[in-house]
Amino acid sequence: MTTSSKKPILVTGATGFIGAHIVDNLLSRGLKVRGTTRSLAKGQTMINARPQYKGHLEFIQIPDFEKSADFTSAVDGVGAIIHTASPLNYAAKDNEKELVLPAIRGVRAILQAAATNPEITRVVITSSFASVLDTNRKAPSYFTYTGADWNPITYKESIDSSTPAFISYRGSKKFAELEAWSFVKENTKKPTFDIVTLCPPMTFGPIVHPINSVDDLNESNANLWSIAKGIKPLPVSRVPFWIDVRDLAQAHVEALLRPEVGGRRYTLASPERFSYEKAAQIMVDCCVALKGVEFEKQVIDESYGLDGETAAKELGFAVYSADKWNQPKRFEFKPKPFGDRDIDVKIIACGVCGSDVHTVTGGWGNKNWPIIPGHEIIGEAVRVGPQVTTVKVGDRVGVGAQIYACLDCDTCKEGNETYCKQQLDTYGAVYPDGTLAQGGYSSHIRSHEHFTFPIPEGLQTELAAPMLCAGLTAYSPLVRNEVGPGKKVGIVGIGGIGHFGILFSKALGAETWAISRTDRKKDDVLAMGADGFLETRTEGWNEPHEMTFDVILSTASGDDGFDLSPYLSLLRVHGKFVAVGLPEGEGWKVRPQSLLGNGCFIGSSHLGSREETLDMLKLAAEKGIKSWVETIPIGEEGCVERVHNNDVKYRFTLTDYDKQFKY
Repeated sequence: MTTSSKKPILVTGATGFIGAHIVDNLLSRGLKVRGTTRSLAKGQTMINARPQYKGHLEFIQIPDFEKSADFTSAVDGVGAIIHTASPLNYAAKDNEKELVLPAIRGVRAILQAAATNPEITRVVITSSFASVLDTNRKAPSYFTYTGADWNPITYKESIDSSTPAFISYRGSKKFAELEAWSFVKENTKKPTFDIVTLCPPMTFGPIVHPINSVDDLNESNANLWSIAKGIKPLPVSRVPFWIDVRDLAQAHVEALLRPEVGGRRYTLASPERFSYEKAAQIMVDCCVALKGVEFEKQVIDESYGLDGETAAKELGFAVYSADKWNQPKRFEFKPKPFGDRDIDVKIIACGVCGSDVHTVTGGWGNKNWPIIPGHEIIGEAVRVGPQVTTVKVGDRVGVGAQIYACLDCDTCKEGNETYCKQQLDTYGAVYPDGTLAQGGYSSHIRSHEHFTFPIPEGLQTELAAPMLCAGLTAYSPLVRNEVGPGKKVGIVGIGGIGHFGILFSKALGAETWAISRTDRKKDDVLAMGADGFLETRTEGWNEPHEMTFDVILSTASGDDGFDLSPYLSLLRVHGKFVAVGLPEGEGWKVRPQSLLGNGCFIGSSHLGSREETLDMLKLAAEKGIKSWVETIPIGEEGCVERVHNNDVKYRFTLTDYDKQFKY
């Protein structure tokens, strides 16, 4: 972190569209914020709208943003600055006096003031794609703009009275940014801080700053408002790129907190190209009042690109769509409202589950996007509700694959809350209040006490995390089918869940055999304690073992073409075949004739109850069960792809959260 978490962050233009989102992002991380504003009334409005951050947000009035003396008191005691304030006046009559010089002087003023405070370590500056774009570029035929590019407009052109104000604005952004870089590089008294500049395109998103009416909307949102009112023609899209203001705020904060990005200049953009026609179509599809309204076509400029990937990678892990599943990026989300029995958990480790891959690739159908996977979570309880009795602040706790159930229906009262009709998965599900649940590839999670489990002291964090989904998925059907001494159990599929099936079946005292297509993992499963091994690729493999197993737990996905008959033949009379693997396709099929020979039963199992989770963790601690885990720092590329490609033995656990998230 480039600044002490105890020192406030100065945000200029904090009551503006972008600045207010940056303020909220900083506050959500527990940081203190000092905002500058021309209107203390607007600052007080923002404070009043955020009562939960009382004492963490203050405002200072700056009469003239072009004078460094006016910033002297503002920079006193702060540890870093995010500078967003900048003039934008497309009605300017004097380009130099109303656009160019105010932008340059504003940057110079804040940097000169910052130089008087040796404790300031970084200044992040909001520039614009306008400082990058060359509107007269003719070759090559396709070109991708990056942070290395600058528009070619000269100072003379920028201030010329014949230059349209929107062109002069591009010059103002360029020369203001150049002023910043020159200040840092050429100042004879080297400042103690470095800078990072961000060059976003058109910015859209929700309004969280004070406005009196729609007349006060920023330009991009004002254009959307005109579309919503049915005004024609559509606004002109000067560039085919855009960014969500929440992503932009996130980028500012990450640029502030990450030491390694000092001295960088970034362009930012969402993956999809933009036109106001596309925006209009979304509104027509969603708004009853616009049904039947037709807008003119707009051609989207495909002649050049804008590099948003570098910033997403270096400043950012949510998956935004199934076709981008292996290109996650960082974003900020708001959890559901805190309840009396809720617990906030600071995450320190999270297992990588096959379910994460099925979900983000779209294999199990559409999900709500963007989505943060991860449901094998272990962390520290940092906040507990007033009615919580099983966890206290500072406890090490776990959260598994279920985050909600009504806890009031007969099913829940019988200890079968995982089958509650109102049950919700830990990520990708929508709470009753409309909040989208997000998972453990994040800094924190908010969970209900019933679905938050104390972790016994005898279990290592990275080994215990995968037990909260994969382990429970294997453990619950074993105990519900009375697996123990005198029983013979077969485990089909030796992956993450399957290896837990072997470990827990043996810990429960049963004779346990592994069943797999090849003998590639034979040595591993025997080392896990398996009593025997069956290889299924040989014809007739099942015949010597027919009617000798009490329970078969199938963790295989059951993809199309999976012949169930030989597996069922292994079961004793009225034996149980329990499937917990979930296919992306239709899965296996079975003929009733395959059940007649031994009267066997086919069933399934979904996760497990709270009681079973606690019993499983206790058993693992008492028996010294150690899951086979490879630890990977969160943020390292390729771990989800490796699970997708079955290139893991047998489980991943993400660690080093403290290095990736700034608590």
